[in-house]
Amino acid sequence: MAITIGYLPQAIEFARLPVTVLVAVGGDMTARAALAATSTIPIVAVFIGDPVSNGFIASLSRPGGNVAGVSNLNAVIETKRLGPDHKGRKASRSPGRSAY
Repeated sequence: MAITIGYLPQAIEFARLPVTVLVAVGGDMTARAALAATSTIPIVAVFIGDPVSNGFIASLSRPGGNVAGVSNLNAVIETKRLGPDHKGRKASRSPGRSAY
């Protein structure tokens, strides 16, 4: 796992402070640095790519570990959010309304 050297020292410094959560804003590089700095402090990663393929979490349904956050992987997230209960149902023909 490649770590951008510029972010790692700051992440390690923050992890040494008495913090209850680390917020990694700025994509995969900051999330990787935070993950490399601690495995015990919860990390909220904001605007990361695919969290599963990048190794931040095990899966969308059971992430495990200490990382949570917001991804810009909309297609996968929307499918997960809607789930199987919404497959095969037709949208309402009324404008602005859908049937779920």
